[in-house]
Amino acid sequence: VNMAQPLAKKVKLQLGDADGNNDPIPLVRFRQAEVETKKANALLKFRQHVGNEPSTQHSHVMVAESDSIAYHGAASLLPNPLKPTYLVARRRAGSDTLKLYTGAVFALQPVLKKESHLATQSKELDSGDKVQQARQDLTETFGGKKKKAALHAVVRNQLKADTLAPMGSVIGAALTTSIAEGTMSNVTDQADKQRPIPPFNKKAEVPVDAYPLKTLISHRDAKALKEASQEFSRATLEDVAKWKQTNKHCGMVLDGCQVLVTKSGGSKKMHARVLQYLVELLKFYNYTKRNRFIKKSEVQETLKSVAEEVVGSMMDKFVLTDSSGQRTAVSSRGNGMSKRQKHLLIHYILVFALHARNFQSMSTLAPASALGISSTEAREHLRAIGCKLKSVSASPGVPAHHVAVLKVPLELPQVRSGGPRR
Repeated sequence: VNMAQPLAKKVKLQLGDADGNNDPIPLVRFRQAEVETKKANALLKFRQHVGNEPSTQHSHVMVAESDSIAYHGAASLLPNPLKPTYLVARRRAGSDTLKLYTGAVFALQPVLKKESHLATQSKELDSGDKVQQARQDLTETFGGKKKKAALHAVVRNQLKADTLAPMGSVIGAALTTSIAEGTMSNVTDQADKQRPIPPFNKKAEVPVDAYPLKTLISHRDAKALKEASQEFSRATLEDVAKWKQTNKHCGMVLDGCQVLVTKSGGSKKMHARVLQYLVELLKFYNYTKRNRFIKKSEVQETLKSVAEEVVGSMMDKFVLTDSSGQRTAVSSRGNGMSKRQKHLLIHYILVFALHARNFQSMSTLAPASALGISSTEAREHLRAIGCKLKSVSASPGVPAHHVAVLKVPLELPQVRSGGPRR
């Protein structure tokens, strides 16, 4: 028993029923929120009942709600030897008897009131948009003045999703929602800003929100890719099989095509643009490997199939912006790329490759082959963007390699300070 103050004398322990019945005492914790007890009791209405759905028929269900948001959670009534048993201790003043009561832990998950009727179908907020909306509602309900002011400032600078054409998927919403380029996550500290990786959110709870597409590609670039991505938009299983036979695209792109053909409508069109942008990034990367100095007019002349807006965007992002985010002067002979800029380009390619495959695990053989780097370098670049790696033994026709998976919340390698290693 963990007590805030030790007892002054020995006491007797007695097992008792809570309030004269056999129901366990409810113990509540809130997911995705730091809710103070006093505020929760004052602003939320709690109710509890036995579950009437197949998934909750052996559980107690608790609902805590306010005008804007509701919390749902369930605690099983069935004994489980693999889970801890919680006890609540009570002692009356002056008594030498400490009574212990069984407790049931309810992990309450926030659900938007307009979607509360779906609570029995989904225990989690299954998209970044819902999580973000839930956090906004939490801040409006429980946040202080400073947090509310910060929230209002962010909302004012965003283009609302309902003003854009709905695309029916998180990728579609992300690509068609325009925000200021270069915007970094609020949780990114000064050290993280020095990392040569795309804008990220360390506290993301789903992989797609760890590197949000809306921060990786502008609305203008997404529009410019529309015509070029038509081949992907119309792709069928037969087309993808033919591309594999002819090696039309590298393995990272072909893996994304396998996901593409499972989609339809607006979702498929948006996924096609992700693939097309990955193809353009690879073209730009191969050009920078062959040329020491990068000049926009020469890039445009060489990569005629790449839209001019996309070439300009890549020049600004990977060649003409230094580590501090400042734009560098354009040289008449072209600008060279620093090691950090080259790594940033590689990490953008890897992040788009993960988006293209819906963040399924990826073999290190695919980026090593597409980028012309060693397996060791591929592993280091994947670790740099937060991937966890697992070794895979060699098999007939396939050498030993590693499989990378992006885990959330992001755990990025420690930023090394000081001079180069000796």
